Amino acid sequence: MKALSWIASLAAIALLTSGCVSAVPFAVKHDRLQNPPATREGALAIKPFIDTRSVTNATQIGGKWQKAKPVYLAKQNCPVAGIVQDGFRESLEKVGYRIETSPTATTPVLEGELSEFWLTDDWGGAICKITVMARLRQGGQGTPLWEHRFHSEEDDWVIIPNAMTAAMNTLLKLAIEEFSKAQFAEAVAGPKPPR
Repeated sequence: MKALSWIASLAAIALLTSGCVSAVPFAVKHDRLQNPPATREGALAIKPFIDTRSVTNATQIGGKWQKAKPVYLAKQNCPVAGIVQDGFRESLEKVGYRIETSPTATTPVLEGELSEFWLTDDWGGAICKITVMARLRQGGQGTPLWEHRFHSEEDDWVIIPNAMTAAMNTLLKLAIEEFSKAQFAEAVAGPKPPR
């Protein structure tokens, strides 16, 4: 039985390196979120994150070698920006914020721009880079009340998707830390009325 699984593994590696496989799906996921350094209260909405990467397929998460052949796709078969947005929503809820599904004109709205999400590998191992610019606006318009650039980069020498999971873990850990800060909480609370 071990011989059969070893042969199957060799066959899969041969297909990947030969270029016969055009797309390989990997689940974009993260491990259990850590507890925040501080909890907060408040409500906000989340605008659908936009994907500004130079890819033609919104489900693409990377590719093998410099030519990205075969291409790596999100196994969930949905846009990567939406998957990252879900992670940010979970991070906000972990900190204690309530996510409004029907925001008013004064509800603070978090928006995100995914400018980098790339998983690649070569003989030296796998690496995954993720970059998101997040902004909070009052009612989703006007000058940002808060903004932050999140970047994570992780690698794995053996298992390709482990680099991506580690990068997602780092990204969401950074998000939880930032959402726990007083500066973000004050932005969610909005400007205080004059006395």
